[in-house]
Amino acid sequence: MKKFILSIALLLGSTNYSQTLLETIDLPTGDFWNSAYGMVYDNSKYWISSSHFQDGVGNFRAVDETGVQVDQVIINYPTMRASQGLAFGGTDFWYVERKTARCDLFKVAPDGTVLDSIFTASLGGPFYLGGAAWDGTGLWISVYYPNDDAALYKVDVTSKSIIDTIPTFGTQPAGITIKGDTLFYVMDDFEGDDEKIYAVDLSTKDTLFSFPVPDPSGQAPKGLAWDGTYFWLLAEPVSGSGRQLFKYDFSGGGTPQIFVPVTSIIFPNTTVGDDTSVVVQIFNNGNAELIVDSINVNGNVFSLDSVSFPLQILPGSSENITVRFTPNDYFYYQGNLNIYCNDPVDPVVQVSLSGQGVFSGPAITLVPTSLNFGNVWIGEDGVAYRNFKIINKGDQSLAITGMHFNLPAFTFDSPSIPFQLASTDTQQVTVYFYPTEEGSYNDTLKISSNDPGNPLAKVTVTGNGAFSAYNSGYTFWNYQVPPNPNTSSTEYRVEGLKPINDITGDGINEVIISTDNYFTICLDGSASGSSFPIWTLNTYFNNSNAGSIGQSWDYGVQDAMQIADDLNGDGFNDVVIGTGGSN
Repeated sequence: MKKFILSIALLLGSTNYSQTLLETIDLPTGDFWNSAYGMVYDNSKYWISSSHFQDGVGNFRAVDETGVQVDQVIINYPTMRASQGLAFGGTDFWYVERKTARCDLFKVAPDGTVLDSIFTASLGGPFYLGGAAWDGTGLWISVYYPNDDAALYKVDVTSKSIIDTIPTFGTQPAGITIKGDTLFYVMDDFEGDDEKIYAVDLSTKDTLFSFPVPDPSGQAPKGLAWDGTYFWLLAEPVSGSGRQLFKYDFSGGGTPQIFVPVTSIIFPNTTVGDDTSVVVQIFNNGNAELIVDSINVNGNVFSLDSVSFPLQILPGSSENITVRFTPNDYFYYQGNLNIYCNDPVDPVVQVSLSGQGVFSGPAITLVPTSLNFGNVWIGEDGVAYRNFKIINKGDQSLAITGMHFNLPAFTFDSPSIPFQLASTDTQQVTVYFYPTEEGSYNDTLKISSNDPGNPLAKVTVTGNGAFSAYNSGYTFWNYQVPPNPNTSSTEYRVEGLKPINDITGDGINEVIISTDNYFTICLDGSASGSSFPIWTLNTYFNNSNAGSIGQSWDYGVQDAMQIADDLNGDGFNDVVIGTGGSN
């Protein structure tokens, strides 16, 4: 039995406060909500403004505690733009409008009437604002740009002047809310600030405590609100996009936070009849006990070693579980590990599982085991080709020591013999059929290897040499232009087509094509049924360096591809193309 240990060291922090994250609430879908920014509570409604350049313009909306929209205010001000903050002053709202180079403040009645305005230029700005909150006597705003002015400022809305200041921990303060004599603000990490929520005593300006947002790395926290009982954060979902509400209880016992350092486990190749195990660590990064009540593994070849549930993990601690992979065939298996816990943000953590089962020793497989070439014309040395694959399904190296046909009409193209195939590797082999006379041809390609169970594997081949007085327009072969792996272009049209002198030595000229999807290809002129490339040139190198002879119609298409005399002295004619685009 093999054992593979997966271990990641983690530095855990601790806190000495007891806020509990009770739940997360999804907001409605749409651009307004995906760019939700400001938030304030009033009369059982959580009012939210949006920074979206279209849906967020000149309006703000309310949801209930379940995230369902219940109200909306349309601001009666035709040039009003989107918002980066929202406050409620007891009877009217204060709307933070985001302009191109600044933010301004507008007092808005519940019916949408604009009652007053304060321009940040008159406050010493202009400033970009991240939030606003009313403390009963004045309006607090957060300034996050310019950096030198980053702080919290109290504005007297009558005199329209700044009357108080609170410094912040960093340069990107966002949402603000007031809970009695305490002001809360949250920091964004746009310039490397810790994404934390800070509590400040309004009388002393002392910071009372702080705590991180649920995902303190790149959660883009925006609005804050206090509803008299619970504290609310508006931010991106953990490991997601858009916006979500996070509901906290400040009188709780803390919040567990699960952390599993892997999202996927790829087991090493495992021999049928054996198993491989991986140890997965479950961390508690929160400040309350994490309870894992069950773990589910799906996929019948994956299993979990015995665990006594529930797992109770203290803050700063971890537990290990062992996941096992026991394949029963040569197959690439996939499954999932689901961990169920009391983390309100991540109640279910999923880890994807995958692994390849292999057989013992070297094990040869041929796909397919027979090739039929059909009719191949003989008057001008017609040739057809087919491909098959040699696969090593074993856990040891497969040695190919010999390959041979009996009839000279069949040949193959492979690596130089002998050659090796590592476990699970595949080698494509091309078989050619060159009939010289009319009639049926049958043969077997015999492949010798070190597979003890199948030391002489076989591919049967059949074909028919055909000849007649072909009429004009008879199709000897065709060719399908392939997709270009460098681009998503689906323009497979052949723009240029010309003959070139014989390259393969069979006496038949080859064919040069140049396509709309950036290929120039030399095709075997003596093919039968389907032709195949002798060489390929790809002129799509990257998005700013690409071109084909049909691109933008810059040149006469056929004239843009020419067959030149031997230019480099190798005995063969050469191809010259002129391309449009950026080549």
